[in-house]
Amino acid sequence: MKTPLLTCLMAVLLACTAHAQSSFQPETSLGIKGGLNLSNYTFDPNITQQARTAYTGGLVFKHIAQRKLGIQLEANFVQRGWTETTASGGTFTRELDYLEVPFMTHVAIGQRTRFILNFGPNASFLLNSPAGAPIPEGQTEQGYYQKPIDNEFMIALSLGIGMSKITSFGEFQLEARLTQGLNDIFDIEQNVATSRNTNVGLTLVYLLNLRRN
Repeated sequence: MKTPLLTCLMAVLLACTAHAQSSFQPETSLGIKGGLNLSNYTFDPNITQQARTAYTGGLVFKHIAQRKLGIQLEANFVQRGWTETTASGGTFTRELDYLEVPFMTHVAIGQRTRFILNFGPNASFLLNSPAGAPIPEGQTEQGYYQKPIDNEFMIALSLGIGMSKITSFGEFQLEARLTQGLNDIFDIEQNVATSRNTNVGLTLVYLLNLRRN
C-alpha cells in the first residue's frame, strides 16, 4: 500500500518540477543607464573633504539564464573625485573621469515587479584627470596637489540593491550601488599611505527585452 502511494507522490513532484522548469524562459536584455554619484577618497593621513556629486551613464547587458539568477555586464562613464577643505579654509577639488566595466552577478526575485541584487568586481580605467583647482593662497601644497595620477587602473567591488518593473514597452530598473576601490591612486611617494575611492550611485536603467516570452 505504501509503495503505490510513494510512487504517486514522486510522480506528482516530478510533474511539478518539470512544469516549473518548462515555464521558465531565459531573458536577455540590452539597455542604457544614467544617474548620480557621490564620490570621495579615503586618505591616510586623513583629510577633511566633501563628496563630489557628479554623473554616470552607460550601456547595460543582462542575461538571466536560470530562475532568479543571471549576469549583468556594463560599460559606464563615471565621474569621481573629491573636494578637500584645506587648513586655510579654502577648498581643493580634483575631478577624475573613468571608464568602468562591472561584471555583476544578478539576482531577481519576482515576476513583473522584482527585487534585484547585483554584486561583483569591476575594473575602471582613468580617461581624464585635470590638474585640479589652483592651490589656495597661504595653503601649504600637499604631495598629491596637481600631480598626475600614479595608478590609472582601479579594481573595485560593487554591491547594489533595487527594484525593477517589466512593462509592455521595456523594463525599468532603479538601483542604489556602493562601489569600494581596492587599490590606491597615488604611490606612497606622494606623501599618502592610502588613497582609495568610495562611490555611491543611484541610477535608472531602461532595458529592452530581446528574448522573453
